[in-house]
Amino acid sequence: MNKMKILFTVMICCLAMSISAQSIVGKWKFEFPTDQGTMVMSANIKADGTYALDFGNDGSAEVTGTYNLSGDTLTVKDDAGDCTGKGVYNVKITDETLTMTRVSDECPNRGGPEGVMVSKRM
Repeated sequence: MNKMKILFTVMICCLAMSISAQSIVGKWKFEFPTDQGTMVMSANIKADGTYALDFGNDGSAEVTGTYNLSGDTLTVKDDAGDCTGKGVYNVKITDETLTMTRVSDECPNRGGPEGVMVSKRM
């Protein structure tokens, strides 16, 4: 019986580490090409369902918004700015990367020209 308790504890710890490593919450760095070269953007995705985007990674958030993650579907909506429409993305999260693939987006410039954004955890 003692071995079963130890095995159960180890399994719970491994599950907890796996879940936390694959959380969307945290700071992410995106790089994508523009006419002027490579643009760097950071995203601070918070556990309360909000995000802040920093274009140029200068420490100043230019865009804020809300998100909902359900399974592997991420829905985003900026609070203000050029477009406050809803965007829907399929996401794949690992401990190192976040890949967002556009399903639909009411904002044509969000998601990049390919509709796929890959970022690295900061």
